[in-house]
Amino acid sequence: MRTVLVRLEAPLQSWGYRARWDQRDTGMEPTKSGVIGLVAAALGVERGDDATLRQLTTLRLGVRVDRQGQVIEDLHTVGSGVRDARGDLAMGKDDTNRTVLSVRQYLADASFLAALQGGDALVAAVVAALQRPRWLPFLGRRSCPPAVPLLVGEGDYGSLVAALEDWPAAAGVTQRRFRAVLDVAPSQGNPRHDVPQSFRLRTFGVRYVEERTVVLRDAMEDQC
Repeated sequence: MRTVLVRLEAPLQSWGYRARWDQRDTGMEPTKSGVIGLVAAALGVERGDDATLRQLTTLRLGVRVDRQGQVIEDLHTVGSGVRDARGDLAMGKDDTNRTVLSVRQYLADASFLAALQGGDALVAAVVAALQRPRWLPFLGRRSCPPAVPLLVGEGDYGSLVAALEDWPAAAGVTQRRFRAVLDVAPSQGNPRHDVPQSFRLRTFGVRYVEERTVVLRDAMEDQC
């Protein structure tokens, strides 16, 4: 099946899975919502275009963790929205106009290889968009632009595992065995509630994933 390989690497990235209100977490690897959102931005898909979004979610996703990175937290203040006589944002003095402290998590210095599999025409459109994105892609949050080119390559593979085993590790990574998270059939995996159904309404569906170890093909040949 036609497959595109994408490198997700940056000083900071964040893939919210249970993020709500003032607690914004990050998953330990890219979510399907985050990866599809990145692809949608590159394609220039409008926020309310749910039909195109449904097409993109048919892509099967596999993620190889080349460098896990470290979880760090940042504190943001969300102003009350009240302005003083000079027009500056005023600090709230009661529960109605109070300033909210927001905790945001990031993965520092992480690197992932994502494989997306689907029909030839859809994958070709994704490849073209990653080469010349219409809107700036980011790794989970707008403040997290990619540090390296997104597009690694493309090819025909019988499975996500085969694709993830075929491509070299990130620069500076010497190990050859990696944790991977793969889309699988419902009977084969555990549910994750991170399939975007509408970015405008912020609604999500369920997919099923399996965690497994993948070994780079050159390493497997060395063991023979």
